[in-house]
Amino acid sequence: MPGQRAVAAEQSVVLQNSFHENVPKTMVFKGDLAEKLNIEKTGKPQLLMSLTFGGKSELTIGRSDNNDISLDGLGISNRHARLLQTGNGIVIEDLKSTNGVYLNGKRISRQAIAPTDSVQVGSFEIKVDLQGVIGVFDTRSKTRIDCVKLSQEVKNRAGGGMIKLLDDISLCIQPNEFVGLLGPSGAGKSTLMDALNGMRPASGGSVLINNLDLYENIDSFKQSIGHVPQEDIIHRELSVYRTLYYVAKLRLSRDVSGDEIDQIINEVLDVTGLTERKDVAVSQLSGGQRKRVSIAVELITKPSVIFLDEPTSGLDPATEEKIMKLFRQIAGSGRTVILTTHAMENVRLFDKIVVLMRGKLVFYGKPEEALAYIGAKSFKELYDKLEEPIDEAVKKYGEAKRLEITDKIAEDWKQKFLKTPTYKANVFEPLKTIGEVQSHGVQKKRRLGIFGAIGQFFTLSRRYLEVLFKDKFNLFILFAQAPIVALLTFLVMNSQLPRDFVYFVLSLVSVWFGTSVAAREIIRERPIYKRERMVNLGLLPYLFSKLFILSIIVGLQCFMLFYPRSSFLI
Repeated sequence: MPGQRAVAAEQSVVLQNSFHENVPKTMVFKGDLAEKLNIEKTGKPQLLMSLTFGGKSELTIGRSDNNDISLDGLGISNRHARLLQTGNGIVIEDLKSTNGVYLNGKRISRQAIAPTDSVQVGSFEIKVDLQGVIGVFDTRSKTRIDCVKLSQEVKNRAGGGMIKLLDDISLCIQPNEFVGLLGPSGAGKSTLMDALNGMRPASGGSVLINNLDLYENIDSFKQSIGHVPQEDIIHRELSVYRTLYYVAKLRLSRDVSGDEIDQIINEVLDVTGLTERKDVAVSQLSGGQRKRVSIAVELITKPSVIFLDEPTSGLDPATEEKIMKLFRQIAGSGRTVILTTHAMENVRLFDKIVVLMRGKLVFYGKPEEALAYIGAKSFKELYDKLEEPIDEAVKKYGEAKRLEITDKIAEDWKQKFLKTPTYKANVFEPLKTIGEVQSHGVQKKRRLGIFGAIGQFFTLSRRYLEVLFKDKFNLFILFAQAPIVALLTFLVMNSQLPRDFVYFVLSLVSVWFGTSVAAREIIRERPIYKRERMVNLGLLPYLFSKLFILSIIVGLQCFMLFYPRSSFLI
């Protein structure tokens, strides 16, 4: 039936025995009955609907209600894809959508679907069985992360050889869990986080998201992973609303309407508690409010998993507690939240904690279990108890042996944890269920396409202009320096000097103008660029948007630099 909208929890769930063997041919579970049958609580993606072609030759997929399969998500185009019934089976075809169609993690244009294949359209998964029945699954609140024997080695620039930053770490993070990565400074928290989210892939081991290798299929997960680094990933000159507006224009589907963008922004503002501050410039917000804006940026695409690197760093205790409770709320809304932290005051809010020491896993489980296992009375004592044997050994063998002793003690803690029931319950047993890893080779870099590139160019150019005009002091400096330099040149240069020499000096000044302005932009926008590049930002649209605006600025500077001198020489 046209216009079937796949929205989890709000609507009926149609189950057919081709996907659930223990359910009769066609049954509809609604409301409380679905909860009683534990449909929502299972770790597997939820089956939203199952259907057949019913005499049609094609079924359309998209965000619009006019499609045969209507999917809820602003990352999905109005007419995203279509399923075709051919003599050789069922074929999926991308209808030039913004964010693409993926078959087993690889972006495709047109491909036949086998019963073992998985098709990704946004946060939805489509499967076809041997009888030609099509199943549509929602993965938004069903994202499981497994890391298997992760290791990370880098070259030791000081003494040669290799330094092991991560040492054979295995974890299983269940859907909708709030997980903290803890450990002393240099324990490997940020390294592990970057390995888990694909920012810096591990040198050994695998990260699996719903049993699909993250590193081999990173492109298909870009819209599903949110990442808030320590640095602010926002332009401070813009208001909160305008910041989120440009994020939506860059990350959501090209055909999303202005009303839809306004709706998702208001939803995100409400979740993060920023509704009353939406028209305030980011530069005028407190540290905690700026962090909320960074979180709101990532919530625009409704990711299924969010990574946060030291999000409470530098915040006062009261603000830190509010931010941590916000993360707890986000996890409770159906997302997996993983963060690194040094603060120990709110550790009890986590579902589980990962405790690292010298890149080794020394504990993974519930916070209260960590206290009992390590023998600490409070979370503030946790690190002291871990490092207590180190201090005792250093007193005995000397400070020169500290590094060697630390590695030995960390290895002892690791081996001790491997023998515990907690390790068996939280790591060993869950990893037994992942089965064979689906590997399909290294993924090629996705290309934007001409329409996507043009759209990004105009959005980036418009944002850059707005940022420039909001920073009036910087704009004044940019255009005031040219006439000032021209005046100084006029005063210093002897009128008897050759005209060519004067123009040569002014040409060098022009080169300096262009270089200094561009260098400032590269440095200032680096964190923002890195994050947007991880999602879907094209390199060429970004470069050309900068070149376009900077060329105008430098052109005006050169005019103001050369014109007074030319008039004088004439």
